[in-house]
Amino acid sequence: MSYALNFQTPIILFFQVTLFIFYYAQFFVYFFLMIKLASLSKNLFEEKNYFAKWIYAFLTAAFLYEGLLVFSTIFVPGENYLALEQSFSLAFVLFAGFIGFNQWLIQLKIKIENFSSLKGNNELNKNSHNLLTSNAKQEIKNEIEKFIKEKKIFKDPQLKIESFAKRMHIPLKKLSKVINELYGTNFHGFINSLRIEEAKSIILRSPVKSSVEDIFLEVGFLSRSTFNRAFKSNTGITPREFQAKFHKSA
Repeated sequence: MSYALNFQTPIILFFQVTLFIFYYAQFFVYFFLMIKLASLSKNLFEEKNYFAKWIYAFLTAAFLYEGLLVFSTIFVPGENYLALEQSFSLAFVLFAGFIGFNQWLIQLKIKIENFSSLKGNNELNKNSHNLLTSNAKQEIKNEIEKFIKEKKIFKDPQLKIESFAKRMHIPLKKLSKVINELYGTNFHGFINSLRIEEAKSIILRSPVKSSVEDIFLEVGFLSRSTFNRAFKSNTGITPREFQAKFHKSA
């Protein structure tokens, strides 16, 4: 806007002054709104408020530009005023263009920070979700033992931890964690120990020697060799030796 006032006629002077007043009125309203926007962006983006930084830079440049034009209007002769106004305008336009050119970088930084924050929160929520208190672990253990006592699900030779967790309505990771920590073994070892205890119970209840084949099939083993290894690992002796020892003492 040219600030060189023309004093040739009162009408022209009136319109120039009116335009001058309206121009600066809208300038200060715009200036105030931009400051409010910068303050709002600070609250939204907390410490790393790139958007607020560039708003303040733009407002500073705009205020400096207007100040220099007003100064030139008052103190610079008319013949030099136009050259100064064009120089100031060019500098301001270049600076505004520089700010606009860098907006993509500002937006990219904000998106990266938001993504990193979201990813960190998801990891935190995921870890928090997998944490179990001692009471929660004990409750799950009690549920496992109650379910096993009622259903004797370990007798299923095709039993997997996935189907076991599904039938108990317990998340797989939580179930595995409880078995590992409270029973000191993995799911396979835990189920085999239950099968061995059941096999021992069958032997102890039987008045005569039962067939080893009948026993390992009944408790959930698929082969005699696997049953023998698991039985000896659990008791220190083979099923035959356990039978002989029991019936001898009986």
